[in-house]
Amino acid sequence: PDWLRLLAPDERAHLVDRYLSPRPRVALAAAVARHASAAMDVSDGLVGDLAKMMTASGTGARLDAAAVPLSSAAARALAIDPALRERVLTGGDDYEVLLACPPERLDELREDAAAADVPLVVMGKVTEGTDVTWMADGRVLSFASSRFEHF
Repeated sequence: PDWLRLLAPDERAHLVDRYLSPRPRVALAAAVARHASAAMDVSDGLVGDLAKMMTASGTGARLDAAAVPLSSAAARALAIDPALRERVLTGGDDYEVLLACPPERLDELREDAAAADVPLVVMGKVTEGTDVTWMADGRVLSFASSRFEHF
């Protein structure tokens, strides 16, 4: 694809390395156990895995797509081709931790995550009902497919 050819060699290398050598956030496990009300790994795509987590908890969520943390290489690829947003949000092999934390525990979770040297980003909030809504630039996003399908 054009966006791939337009990335610098170190950016391409970074994306390949992250795909071939995942870095699970095991250092965050104790903090998750102490503070999270729900958690799972993101391996089949953030959009689909979030929907699974919310369905299991009987709740909904409202997310800001711009708050999703991206490496500088992924952000550059997205800047080159904004249509990649769907792939970034629904593709798999992220191996990051997705969690829900009660607001009153968030500061403690942030402290524990910092102590474990694991970045923590708030991307949205849990809502009543069962709708999971992704927003970008004030608009609701929709996705052709919500997750990576193995078969």
